Formats: sequence, C-alpha cells, structure tokens
Amino acid sequence: MYWYDGPGNSGKAEEHETIEKLNDFKLRLGTRNRTGQQKAVDGLIIADLISLTQNRAISDALLVSGDADLTPGVVAAQNLGLRVHLLTMGPEQATSPFLAAEADYKQRWPSEFVQTFATMAQEETEVTPSSQPIVTEAPINEHFNAETLAQSFLYENGEIDRSKILAERFIPRSIDFKILQHARQVLGRRLIEDEKRSLRSAIKNHVQTVVE
Repeated sequence: MYWYDGPGNSGKAEEHETIEKLNDFKLRLGTRNRTGQQKAVDGLIIADLISLTQNRAISDALLVSGDADLTPGVVAAQNLGLRVHLLTMGPEQATSPFLAAEADYKQRWPSEFVQTFATMAQEETEVTPSSQPIVTEAPINEHFNAETLAQSFLYENGEIDRSKILAERFIPRSIDFKILQHARQVLGRRLIEDEKRSLRSAIKNHVQTVVE
C-alpha cells in the first residue's frame, strides 16, 4: 500500500507517523504551495507506478484518485503491461472523465456509502497574535530516492529536449537547475553533493533507456 500526501508547513502530522509504522505501507510525501495545494504528489504516484511495473513488482494497481493529471502516467504504465483499477469516492463529477476513460476497471463509492464508515476530520486552527508575522519553513522529506525523483522530474518536464542531456558529459546548466529545483520541492531541502550526482546519473540512465 502506497500512501501519498502533501503535508503542511509544520511537516509530518501524527497520522503520517502512524502510517509509517504500519506493515506493508509506504508513505510518500510531496509539499504544498502557498495556497495549500499539493505539489509533486502526482509525479511521485506516476514514478512509482512506472517503476514498479518496469521491475515486474506489480501487475495490477488500485488507484484511489480522480485527478486528471495522473492520466498520462497511467497510460504510460499500462503500455508497460500494468492493469489499472480506479476507485473514486464522492460525486461523479469529482472524477476526471479522461482518467476514468483510461482505467481498465472502475468503481465509484458515492458519498452516502463513504459516510457509513468514515467522517471528515475537523480542521485544526491556531490562534496567533495578528501583529506577529508568521514565519514557516518548508516540510522536510528526507527519503531520497534517485530513481523516483528522476522519473517524476522527466514526467513533469516533458518539454525538455532530452537529447541535450546525453549530448555532453555534464547535463546543461539550464536543465540541471530545473532538476535540483524539482528535488528541492519534493524533499523540502537541498540535495547534498552525493545525492546530486546520484540523481543526475539516474536521469541520464532513464533518458538513455528511452533512446535505446
């Protein structure tokens, strides 16, 4: 079971730590932008789907989402042999018709059914003096995985001329800057030098595999 989320500025919540302790659960954390929207989560999902399929670790995947941004990645994984089962919850219009059209099998749980076993958690609010500025830091995700980062970067930056990545010994600075920026957004921190080298190598390997 893979669980994806974008924690707030306070970092991991108690629920995230509980999930990490569960057997056969893997927690993947992206980030949130200033408006509270999740960032880099879609890329992590797609990267895992493709990686697990390529390594023949899975033949079927149950995807609980209705996000249209996942559609290209789902198609890419299906082309590698994956069968995708789509489970959506709530109103039908909350699910992207493009994503639903690509799924091999689909099922929707209406809100009335979901409410028989789950309730919405109350959002916690903090009271702070209005005269005091609030300074927060980006949540830190220390789980560095070069393969996952490489796949999510290439998926989210399809417009990049990939031939330039292999043309020289070193990746061009303009592309390298985007690579490091992507990693920082996903992990919530800067990469150390060993991680940079590992990520650059992983990206070159993935591009080379596609070319071949």
